[in-house]
Amino acid sequence: MTCEMYKIPATIVLNKVDIYRDEASEQVEYFKSIYTRAGYDVVETSAKTTEGIDTLRKLCRGQGNSLGINLISGESGVGKSSLIKAIDPSLDPKIGDITIAHLQGKHTTSLYEMYPISTGGYIIDTPGLRAFGLQGLEKEEIYTYFPEMLEASRHCRFTPCSHTHEPGCAVKEAVERGEIAPERYNSYLGMLEEDGKFR
Repeated sequence: MTCEMYKIPATIVLNKVDIYRDEASEQVEYFKSIYTRAGYDVVETSAKTTEGIDTLRKLCRGQGNSLGINLISGESGVGKSSLIKAIDPSLDPKIGDITIAHLQGKHTTSLYEMYPISTGGYIIDTPGLRAFGLQGLEKEEIYTYFPEMLEASRHCRFTPCSHTHEPGCAVKEAVERGEIAPERYNSYLGMLEEDGKFR
């Protein structure tokens, strides 16, 4: 959602394909379908077998007006550092958080570094980054950062429409028809309930 708000192209990377392909292939295919239906590119990778790494290298180079600056983010343990090393073996990203001490005690901080990639482009590693906050976002505009909901909302009977209870809501109808994933719609509803603390 942060990428949509700031008009930053996003690609979903599913790493460790060598592990999950046999164990959870149906769940993975369903997860991929959620995001491809929403208009995102999804790339399956494995730092271990190098599957999908060439695709990532090409994405990192940038195209058209893109500067080739890429940020990699994800939960701890998903293999971000391993992916960076697979993209460019000469890179040595730091692993984990850095604990610093000063007069007021110890604090855990995160060190983000931008590395030049030998095959073109740059990659920013974000150890310790768990979520992006959104500043200045009004509840009424949340749906506009879900591309599939924005498209469907053009056909709502009422404007404005909160896409929660109104009759003739094209977003709710698209969810019922399976055109919008219920997980994405529920994420939207959860954000509405968070009273301004959007993540």
